[in-house]
Amino acid sequence: MMVQVTSCFTDAGLANGYLQKIKQKFPRHIRDHLQVILKVLYNVEKQAADQALDFSLKNNLLNEYDFEQVLHVYATPQTASLKTDILLLDKNNLEIAGQIPETSNVDDYEKIINQ
Repeated sequence: MMVQVTSCFTDAGLANGYLQKIKQKFPRHIRDHLQVILKVLYNVEKQAADQALDFSLKNNLLNEYDFEQVLHVYATPQTASLKTDILLLDKNNLEIAGQIPETSNVDDYEKIINQ
């Protein structure tokens, strides 16, 4: 299974080193980690996988769920900037904006509570 996972990366040696670190940290659960990593790498570009691997190694993230979260960030296409149009107020909205909301008298609430 390690061979399958390492084949999803450009640098198989680097990926193998990462997986060995996970194996050292979680020797009993390496299969579970490999299954999750293999599952999240399905249909992901190698570039995104390599970026997630690099980030995980630099930040010592030796956990399949952390790797999954990092990969999700790199695999999601980022937009350069989000544009939102500013809507100007028209006559109808200006009338609504000038309204004063109704308020309650605090004494009414105190009477209810103190009864």
